[in-house]
Amino acid sequence: MLEAVLNVFQFELRRSLTRQRIMLWALLAVFPSLLLSLMLFGGNTALRDEVIVGVLYLLIPQVTCMLSLLLWMTPAIQSELEASAWPYLAVRPRGRRAVVIGKYFNAVLWTIITMGVSLSLAVMVAQPFHLTKTFAVLFAIGTLSAFGYGTLYAFFAVIIPHRAMIMSLAYTLVIEYVIGLVPAIINHVTFSFRLRVLFVDWMGWSDMPRGAAAIMSSDQHAIVHLFMMLVLMAIFAGSTMFILNKKEFVASDDG
Repeated sequence: MLEAVLNVFQFELRRSLTRQRIMLWALLAVFPSLLLSLMLFGGNTALRDEVIVGVLYLLIPQVTCMLSLLLWMTPAIQSELEASAWPYLAVRPRGRRAVVIGKYFNAVLWTIITMGVSLSLAVMVAQPFHLTKTFAVLFAIGTLSAFGYGTLYAFFAVIIPHRAMIMSLAYTLVIEYVIGLVPAIINHVTFSFRLRVLFVDWMGWSDMPRGAAAIMSSDQHAIVHLFMMLVLMAIFAGSTMFILNKKEFVASDDG
């Protein structure tokens, strides 16, 4: 199984090195720093350091990681169906799982690389007061985001391959970004809540307005939030593998 996963991972890594995909990667990597440059040099140079770091969090661990995973992870099954390669992969021992897991790690790797380059450029542009700490915290949050949202998008890639990107985007916007901001128990089942609380905790931002603290902080220890992220990842990954083994995929299938 491990050898099969590694083979898929290496194949996907080589297949990713095309001109079109590298251009998309470069665009994603430079987008946050370009946007931040417009904010800082367009008359908003008086922005507080906390606001700048908060914008970096929104642009990189959230938006950049999400867009990267939408490009790399959601077409995992659809691309094989369109290439008529799925029947050959599916009949191999553990072939289905190897394909999805290998593509998952390829998507996570590219997302982390994109996020790392994007963060480096953005930090050089923003020059936050605690530069090293800001970079370390945002890189850690971005890595967690890549692994977490990667399992979520792999789930949609399997249950609805031909509409995976649309469904993943809709779920992220509605559940992660809208419900995730609701100051109630329901937002505890989202990756965005856990990532947001970890970001605030690791940055050491304790003096916050009551309204902001309700959606950006928690009395629970950071280990609890890390554990709950692992639980969410296990739920999505387990559901993905279960459906993957039961579902029949057809190239003309609409969902």
